[in-house]
Amino acid sequence: MLQPSPPILMLVFNRPRHTGRVLDVLRKIKPPVLYVAADGPRERHSEDAVKTAQVRNLFEQLDWECEVHTLYRDHNLGCRAAVKGAIDWFFEHEPEGIILEDDCVPDPSFFEYCRRLLERYRTDQHVMHIGGCNLLAPTNEHLIEISKSVDYFFTRQCMVYGWATWRRAWQHMDVDMSRLPDFIAQDRMKPYSSDPAARAYMLRKWQETHDKRNDSWAYAWAFTVFERGAYGILPTTNLVENIGHGEDATTTKGPEQRLARAKAQRMSFPMSHPAGKYINTDMAKDLFYAIHKPKPTLWLRYLLPTSWVATVGRLFNA
Repeated sequence: MLQPSPPILMLVFNRPRHTGRVLDVLRKIKPPVLYVAADGPRERHSEDAVKTAQVRNLFEQLDWECEVHTLYRDHNLGCRAAVKGAIDWFFEHEPEGIILEDDCVPDPSFFEYCRRLLERYRTDQHVMHIGGCNLLAPTNEHLIEISKSVDYFFTRQCMVYGWATWRRAWQHMDVDMSRLPDFIAQDRMKPYSSDPAARAYMLRKWQETHDKRNDSWAYAWAFTVFERGAYGILPTTNLVENIGHGEDATTTKGPEQRLARAKAQRMSFPMSHPAGKYINTDMAKDLFYAIHKPKPTLWLRYLLPTSWVATVGRLFNA
């Protein structure tokens, strides 16, 4: 018999239909403890007041025995501040747990996967992140090979489409990326990837985050994990479907076919564990391009001036 889910933090905003899809899954596993953090309505978005209220009302209708804690903002903080504050609040009360955004629909086996790995790596300072979403195609030759012997692998990619971590890891979160200038000066990027275009792309994203030219908290978290020399974990089977791509998305506007193709699958237990912590470099390259930009687009960005990339990149649906 499976044990109860670890505590879950749901990050919600103004999408009642998406939130309802996630709650349909939670209803199947009946988590005993649920935290709900909701950012407030935005100014000059008249529909937000109604939609945010609809989302919050869903949590008044839970039909299983559940200890619910809420953090409902009256005003909109934006993605970075709202999520960072919500996860800080979560770990003020819990030593470990699962984080789900309102557009991340997991297979029920995701929760047992997280529970087992949270326990297994609870005191291992070299592991800071447990991801549930694997965007590699099931036909990827490297994934097929590794799946013959293990149910998860270690990675530099900290996917946040359904994930788990510990208070002892999140306490290091450097949301302002204050250590980035020294990191660059010390030329510490090379271990991230053997692919120079991948390194250049990610370093640019981290620089934009540091300079607050985007509102991302996820890039800051990925930097925190990598800068500390730690690992993330991803399953060989994709356990979470992201349904948030499209015009009402916060960060994944457009068709995002990579996300749309990645349906959640079931993991069987018991799990097969890797013998040690290592990165499969060939699979790491494939995973990077599956998560970020298509390879031709990324090499264009690396090799060509920005003005050229803006034009030529459209040919590759950049």
